[in-house]
Amino acid sequence: MRTHFLYSIRTKFTGFSLLIVVPVLFFFMIYYPDQLSGIFEQALLERYQEQAKAASFGLAVGISTENYNLIGEGVAQVKKNKELLYIIILDTMNEVIALNNRTNQQPDMASLRNLPRIQVESSIVHMRQPIVFEGKSLGELFLGFSTNEIDVQLAEMRRLSYVIGSFCMILISLLIWIMTSKLTGPLVTIARAAVNFSKDEKYETIEVNTNDEIGDLTRSFNTMVKRLNDKKIALLESKRFSEDLLATIPSALLTIDDSFRVVSVNNSFCRLFQVLPDAVEGFFLQQILENRNFPHEIIQSILYGKEFYDVEIRIPAKDVPIGIHQDDMILQLSLTGIIRNSDLSDGSKTMLLILDDITSNKRAEEERIRLIQELQVSTIKVKTLSGLLPICASCKKIRDDKGSWNVLEQYIHDHSEAKFSHGLCPECAQRYFPDAASK
Repeated sequence: MRTHFLYSIRTKFTGFSLLIVVPVLFFFMIYYPDQLSGIFEQALLERYQEQAKAASFGLAVGISTENYNLIGEGVAQVKKNKELLYIIILDTMNEVIALNNRTNQQPDMASLRNLPRIQVESSIVHMRQPIVFEGKSLGELFLGFSTNEIDVQLAEMRRLSYVIGSFCMILISLLIWIMTSKLTGPLVTIARAAVNFSKDEKYETIEVNTNDEIGDLTRSFNTMVKRLNDKKIALLESKRFSEDLLATIPSALLTIDDSFRVVSVNNSFCRLFQVLPDAVEGFFLQQILENRNFPHEIIQSILYGKEFYDVEIRIPAKDVPIGIHQDDMILQLSLTGIIRNSDLSDGSKTMLLILDDITSNKRAEEERIRLIQELQVSTIKVKTLSGLLPICASCKKIRDDKGSWNVLEQYIHDHSEAKFSHGLCPECAQRYFPDAASK
């Protein structure tokens, strides 16, 4: 069975499975990297905050004790971070005590004073940490960190998640295809067996290796097709028997469908009109009958579909095949419907036209009638001449049935096939012409 790949059940099942799995997988590929990036960003911000607290503590101790070494050490702990952009130290009067800026832009002090503890904007993480020593505020520490480290780590995590997700997608697709092949393999085998069986190809039993529903289906299919195969064989034998039976019927038969096309003809029809089945089957009946000079009224009666029996027609000799008859062909026609099983009928009408060549029988009957008529005429004539004839004793005239007296010669001439040739016998010649008779 050559099923298009896009329409195969295996492809449909795989596509349906991927339609469910792929969106879920994409959701995890997008959702989880964002969740992980949030966790990583939070952890990194907490680390920056710890560094800011350590620097604030060192600055608080150094400022309160006026130990500049401690102030330098506190600032140095923050400077170790490569992502540090700026450090700003304000006193209690909001005056800048120290400023270290690694960027080309000057920080806006007014906006910095209104910053919350932590704020991420654009590509900078702004942090604000109070400088407190023993509960006394000594100023504020402002730090700015680049988000480059966060961006790099997030991009790496997303790339890794996409790679893992793509690999999982390919692996899942392969697994779904293999599982689909296992599940749909028996169904494909059954479908191929059904197509082969419908094409009258040899049927082979499908091997059953499972005890699940597919196995039950396969066993049921084997049983069903075996029964169908047995019925098909019986039907073919019945069809061959019917064809052989039709071939032996002497009457010419034409099967006609509801559109008046010839469905089939038997051998007797082909012999009668000296044609092959291909020259008749599939053609309109009207065309076939008109080509053989059937009477128009008979053709119309057939096209009306009304049944009739034993109707005689005469076909001129010029349209009769050479060697069959020397004069007109006489046929006897019958048109009848074919009775079919109502359960299998599709509502169409099928008619059977029966033609019997009765030319020889008609010729024999006509010859018999002619001989009987001749015999009757001869018998009548013989009886007339052999009956009692009233004849004149003097002139020899004969009286007929009407009472008229006819000359003997005329009466015999009218009532028989005899003809007269007049002359004289020797006695009459001696009597009437003695002189001529003596010479």
